[in-house]
Amino acid sequence: MEDIFEYDVFLSYTASDEKIVKPIWQEMCLSGLRVFWSVAALKEKLGESWFDAIEESLAQSRNFLLICSTASMNSKWVKSEYEAFFHNFYNPPLRKLIPFLTKGYENSDLPVLLRQIQTCNADDKNSIKKMIQMLGGVDIEKLKNELSNKVKENHDLHEKLEILEAEIENIKKEKEDFEKRINFYQNEIKTTVLKKEKEVIIFQKKNKELKSKIKEQTEEKEKLEKDIIFYQDEIKKMKNKYLKIPFNPNELTIHDILMNVQEIKNDSDLKQILQMEKDGKNRAGALKHINDRMKIVTKAKKN
Repeated sequence: MEDIFEYDVFLSYTASDEKIVKPIWQEMCLSGLRVFWSVAALKEKLGESWFDAIEESLAQSRNFLLICSTASMNSKWVKSEYEAFFHNFYNPPLRKLIPFLTKGYENSDLPVLLRQIQTCNADDKNSIKKMIQMLGGVDIEKLKNELSNKVKENHDLHEKLEILEAEIENIKKEKEDFEKRINFYQNEIKTTVLKKEKEVIIFQKKNKELKSKIKEQTEEKEKLEKDIIFYQDEIKKMKNKYLKIPFNPNELTIHDILMNVQEIKNDSDLKQILQMEKDGKNRAGALKHINDRMKIVTKAKKN
C-alpha cells in the first residue's frame, strides 16, 4: 500500500537548539525515518510562504516530535506548530505527538496541553532509541548487530556449504567407483554363469552319452550272461549225453566233438578243422584227424 505521508516525523525546534537537534535528526535519518528538518526541507520550498510550507509539511507528516527546552517553549513558531498538529492531526496511535525533554527541562514545565502525553527524556541514555522505536524507526545498533550476526551466519553457512559440496563430490566419486565395481562384478558373474552353463551343457551331453554307453554295455552284459547260462546248460546237457551213450563221431558235428572233448579242444589245428566242416569239405578227413589225435592222446595216457 502506498504511504500517503511524505514524512514520518515533523521535527519542531527553535534555532538556538540546533546543536541538540542535529544529532537527533541524524539518528532518525539513519534509522530509516523520513524527517521534516526545517533547515533542509524549507530550502526546497523557496518562493513559498513560510507559514504555508510549514502547514503543508504538518499535514504531510505522520508524527510530530517536539524538542522541549526553555527556548523552544517560548518560541511563537514552535507553539503554533505543536498547537496546529495537536488540534488538527493528533490521533494516537496512528499519528503521535512526542515531547522530547532536553536536559534540565521537566515534565511539569510543559504547557498544560501536553502534560498528559508520553514523553522522552534526554537524561535517559536510551531515550533517542526509544523515541525512534515509538516513531517506527529501526534501531541502528541492533540492526548492525543483526547484520553482523547474519554476515557471520552467512560466512559459517558458506563454509558449511563448501564442506557439503566437497562431501557431495566425494560421494559422487564413491558412487562412480561403486558403480564401476558393480558393473565389473556383474560382467564377471555373467561370464562365469555363461561358462558354467556351457560346462553344464557339455556335462549333460557327456552324461547322456555315458548313460547310453552304460545302457548298451548293460544290455550287452545281460545278453552275454544269458548266452553264458545258455551254453552252460548246453554243456551240461552234452556231458550228460556223452556220459550215457558211447562215443560216435558220426552223430556229432565237428564243433560238438572239439568243444566237449577236453583232450583235443586246444589242438593247434582247431581252426582248420572247424573251417573244413564249415566249408563242407572232407568231413571224413576231419573226423579221421580227430580219431588219430584221440588215439595218440589215449596211448600217451596208458604209457
